[in-house]
Amino acid sequence: MPEVEGVNWVIDSVYIGSMLATGQAVELREAGITHILELHFGASIWPDDFVVCDMPIADGEFVSLDTLQQGVAFIHDQVKVGQ
Repeated sequence: MPEVEGVNWVIDSVYIGSMLATGQAVELREAGITHILELHFGASIWPDDFVVCDMPIADGEFVSLDTLQQGVAFIHDQVKVGQ
């Protein structure tokens, strides 16, 4: 994968990034990253060709099982189809 500021590899097809990544759409596309699990509060600023699962979670707060399962399901589904 080309290096993208604010994005780090976790495991095959799964990366974690920061708000810095929102300004790196071209680099993300070049790296094959087009599906985003967005966990921060605020307006989503991703280009229209990105698939975004918007699930804001407050830092340091309890995450419900339902919310956690939704996020895991999004990641699982994208990895399963090669995204």
